[in-house]
Amino acid sequence: MDTLPVQYIWQKAAHLLSHYPPPYRISASLTFMKLQYTWRFEVGGLPVELWFQIIDIVVRDIVSWRDGNVRSCALVCRTWYRRIQHHLSPIAEVTIRSENELRALSMFLRASPLKPRTIREITIDPEDKTKCQWIASVPLLLPRLFDIHVLIFRRIDLGQQHMRFPQLYSLYCPELLYVQKPICTQWPQITRLITSCKVVDITSRRFGEGSGVSPLMGPFRIRAPNLERMWWRAAWDEISEISLTWRFSAPKLEILTLSLNTVKPDDGRVWLGIVELFHSPLSLPALHTVEIFIYMYTDIKLQVEQGGEDRRFSVQFPTAGFTYASSILSGLSALDPFRIAIRLLEWPNSYDKTWHTLDNVLSDRRHYKSLTAITITIKQDAAVDPVCNRLCIVDVFRCWLPKCVERALLPQKCNPNRISCHVHPE
Repeated sequence: MDTLPVQYIWQKAAHLLSHYPPPYRISASLTFMKLQYTWRFEVGGLPVELWFQIIDIVVRDIVSWRDGNVRSCALVCRTWYRRIQHHLSPIAEVTIRSENELRALSMFLRASPLKPRTIREITIDPEDKTKCQWIASVPLLLPRLFDIHVLIFRRIDLGQQHMRFPQLYSLYCPELLYVQKPICTQWPQITRLITSCKVVDITSRRFGEGSGVSPLMGPFRIRAPNLERMWWRAAWDEISEISLTWRFSAPKLEILTLSLNTVKPDDGRVWLGIVELFHSPLSLPALHTVEIFIYMYTDIKLQVEQGGEDRRFSVQFPTAGFTYASSILSGLSALDPFRIAIRLLEWPNSYDKTWHTLDNVLSDRRHYKSLTAITITIKQDAAVDPVCNRLCIVDVFRCWLPKCVERALLPQKCNPNRISCHVHPE
């Protein structure tokens, strides 16, 4: 048995042992030399609970961690090993659901200086949404958390929080911030949480719960000098109300991903507001990609190189979304792209008025004056129309888009390496 950890334990725990009744009372002035004679008896005589309290006292001393004495105590016996491992084992993720859990976690973390240093992720998910004022006190009650990477707020009532709520949580400086379906009425209640994080993910209640929830109102302002990536899920009417007045001050923001639950083709404010983001060189100088996902309708990816030397976007349409293709592409014309890539998940049944309208929109020089190339592809495993099965994909679209052919926007012949053609496979 190693005597050095034993000596350290007795020196640290002498005061505690002097408060216990006989036969476990040991005088605070008792030296290690006296204890060495009766060491074997005393180890067996003290209860396990008392040893646990002694070890807990030792681990509260930061100096003991620097000297390596805590890890040495794990080599004394099995009982000590289990308790030391309890303090040495890391905690990667923490979820807090109530005030009682918060206070219990605070006591648990303060019992060991190493525990707070191992936490990487905190989730605030209150069980009682009507009484969650305690959330603002989390940074105050918990010990200092040095290395928080992820901070998640789930369905918290921001209207109940203290006015210094954003300042208190800014002490954590997380790299990734999730704000999932918060209970609030104004956008500023959410945007003021975005300060020092690099990645942010926002989901409004109306996006997931539908029209039964009132849309968020108020100005949308983001001032985040370190923000690099942003995911944003919201309802169409929420984005439409703020798209022409939103303001971003994020010099490092490179990619913005916007998810919408529906589309209103006659409302062009959303498309205009998205395109205007690329025309803000002072507030968004690094922005080069905007991704737009509309459930069951379309997936859009807008890309602009720095300086505007290359502007392009790609659009993917399922069957339900292709009926809105002309309206969506008409709204995106404000980007004035050089190239457009259109991908269909299924073969269209036949030529219809949608293709005629699409041909007029894409060939109009007033809308797409800088457009030089259009690429149309079909998903590889899409069901092939029997008539189109005998035709090259380029020949089909050149027949359906004659005005685009006049502008030389479509390729002259099929390139199997770039276009999924069933007649000329790769």
